[in-house]
Amino acid sequence: MTKNKSISDLVLEFFKNHPNQDLNHSPVVDWVEKNMLNYIIKNPEILGEQ
Repeated sequence: MTKNKSISDLVLEFFKNHPNQDLNHSPVVDWVEKNMLNYIIKNPEILGEQ
């Protein structure tokens, strides 16, 4: 079983992948949103039974 990713995990991952960069809010939110949606699609069991 894999550990469920949280929004905080994704934000941290983003900034680890983009060190020392001056970034606006929008690209960070877009990246986190895209990756969270992909994670949910690949792991639908995290949402519980449908």
